[in-house]
Amino acid sequence: HSSAVKMEKPMLMLAFTCKKCHERSSHIISKQAYTSGTVLVQCPGCKNRHLIADHLKIFSDHRINIEDILALKGESVTVTPEDLAFEDIPEKLRDLIGHHAKD
Repeated sequence: HSSAVKMEKPMLMLAFTCKKCHERSSHIISKQAYTSGTVLVQCPGCKNRHLIADHLKIFSDHRINIEDILALKGESVTVTPEDLAFEDIPEKLRDLIGHHAKD
């Protein structure tokens, strides 16, 4: 008799300020979707949709992600938790990853 071990899928958290309405929000996305699929997230304030990754070439002729999109605009993405503020972490994840955020 063998028992299956359930492994959770790797997830990514992103936090950003919407350039349209200036609301800050955070979102949890699948790492697989970010590295292989197309990902849009919706601003909870103005409901604008932001393109995060497009490896399926739905919106672009090239595989692209938010790091590429911002680099084209002369901006950059922080990919480590150093700039993460505690308020950026969704409440349900604060106990899990809160120790990575600044006070």
